[in-house]
Amino acid sequence: MIFNRKFFSKIAKGDLVLSSHYEKLLYLLESDIDCSVRASIWFSEENINGFAPICLSSDLESAKFYNQLPSYFKFVDSSIIHSQNIYYNNGGYYPLDCSSIFMASPLFYIMDREQIASAVDLCASPGGKTAAIKRVFPHATLLSNESVGGRIPALLSNIKRMRFDNIMLSRAKISNYSNSFCNFFDLVFLDVPCSGQSMVFAGQQNDGCFNPIVINRCAKIQRALLQESSNIVKSNGYVIYSTCTFSKEENEEVVESFLSKNKNFELVELTYLSEFESANLPRTYKLLPSFGFGLGGFTALLRCKDQELETKSDYENIGLMEIYYEEK
Repeated sequence: MIFNRKFFSKIAKGDLVLSSHYEKLLYLLESDIDCSVRASIWFSEENINGFAPICLSSDLESAKFYNQLPSYFKFVDSSIIHSQNIYYNNGGYYPLDCSSIFMASPLFYIMDREQIASAVDLCASPGGKTAAIKRVFPHATLLSNESVGGRIPALLSNIKRMRFDNIMLSRAKISNYSNSFCNFFDLVFLDVPCSGQSMVFAGQQNDGCFNPIVINRCAKIQRALLQESSNIVKSNGYVIYSTCTFSKEENEEVVESFLSKNKNFELVELTYLSEFESANLPRTYKLLPSFGFGLGGFTALLRCKDQELETKSDYENIGLMEIYYEEK
């Protein structure tokens, strides 16, 4: 695997979390080991218990995170070819890496405490986060948004394959949402564009992911997107901020900067992720490939503390494309 060791070392040694795993991460990079742990979100009850059983590592089986998972999150054997699987083709399950479930796991906290009537997945393609929201909150009205035209086909294909109901697809910049909705959504999922450092641990080429210029450029965009998305969440509503990268500039520092300017938001503690709590910023959580639970990523749950404010909704300004399988 080609990567810039100098850039990686500088990033890792300046981060309290990465520095403690530096040698293991370096070994994984230099050995070109695929750190993926394949998982799935099941929507069909048929054969769910017998589907592709695999042996999990003892570390994973003992993790609080793993034991918190609802039964419809299943781990699958890497030999399965999804396109040839009848359950996959009939919308029975959505395959993804274990770390994607980690990043979506704040949904479990909300599930135990709140009724979610409206949600938006602002950077939705290819559809894993949309699938997670629909599985945890099946009756919520969901907007699945993707602003990049080239990423729309994958999202559209997965929405059709999964036969989701009560879902709307849009193509809009997050600034359009910020201008069109105010204090409207119970849940906002913001999985922001990032440097994608986790993807090199799956063997994908990403030469610039450890470059400070790339990281700082991403962080600037991420700070703007988090600020814009915060305008559309209701009082006592939630924003999930996540990335598939490790640098603190794109994760903890983005959240910390946001909180310093928005006193009406607070971080929510997720006790079942305590083993992944970031030493850089409490109540934020970072999964590294060295843990053995997948490619890795970052997640944080923010709650809006505002008093009830006037809501606003304008669907005409968000490039609404399709409404799928509306509930009768």
